[in-house]
Amino acid sequence: MIEEYLTYIEAVKNLSSKTISSYKEDLKLFTMFCSQEKIELLHVQPETILHFIAWLTGKKYSCASINRMISAIKGFYRYCLRFGKISTNPASDIESLSQPRRLPKFLFEHEIEALQKLPDSKTFIGSRNLALLAVLFSTGCRVSEIAGMKITDINFQKHSIQVTGKGSKERLVFLSPRAEEALQNYLLFRNAIPNVSSQYVFVNNRGKALTQRGIAYILDMLQQNSKINKHVTPHMLRHSFATKLVSNGADIRSVQAMLGHENISTTQIYTHVDLERLRNVYKDAHPHSLRKNKTMEEQS
Repeated sequence: MIEEYLTYIEAVKNLSSKTISSYKEDLKLFTMFCSQEKIELLHVQPETILHFIAWLTGKKYSCASINRMISAIKGFYRYCLRFGKISTNPASDIESLSQPRRLPKFLFEHEIEALQKLPDSKTFIGSRNLALLAVLFSTGCRVSEIAGMKITDINFQKHSIQVTGKGSKERLVFLSPRAEEALQNYLLFRNAIPNVSSQYVFVNNRGKALTQRGIAYILDMLQQNSKINKHVTPHMLRHSFATKLVSNGADIRSVQAMLGHENISTTQIYTHVDLERLRNVYKDAHPHSLRKNKTMEEQS
């Protein structure tokens, strides 16, 4: 039944292979717990699920992991109810654990400028790395979307790229003049690679598509060669893109569309990031702020 459910969400819900793999392990663990409790999967009561959550908490599973397992269980029993395997859904009233939302880490504009000064745009590797940085910051794409970006997805006339996001959903992202220039320069080098056959935009010097891990490694190396004291990741550039839009007055619905978020609550965290940034500016600049007074006391 679990295999049937996993096949169903892959074919109908278009969930990623990573999510399906995680759900498979989650449901396997839940099945083992039910077996130890001598409870059949289709005879589970809400109390069983609550006991499972308590057991996970005692085993020091993180809130995020427990909430993913709850999601897997709820989805499984919704499937069972829909296809007549059960008459009532034992997970319908089970709620996810509340957890504090961490503000996403991002780069300031001067830090992005510092990174973009490092690659040598007159070489294949340098032009590719510069284009990679510029496209990430210009579009706010996920690293999976960057790795899966194809030459045919680019439309220089409309200054846009069509990307395929989570759940195979397509959307348009936009190229700034700077990103477009960097990308066009890189493509001259890319197309000159002997026997390059890859349909993907970002490739290595053998013409093979860069993996998500390879892209993360490139950013890590750039950060190590800079004076930036932050662990730079592809997702950090996505956060930087969104934070910059919000701080410049973009409405949250537009930012949601550009990021490809299904739920606007996911996007709203960037309003909190901007408020936190403004709060830090106030603490540094206002004469009555605690940080300002403390600094003055230390200097005296």
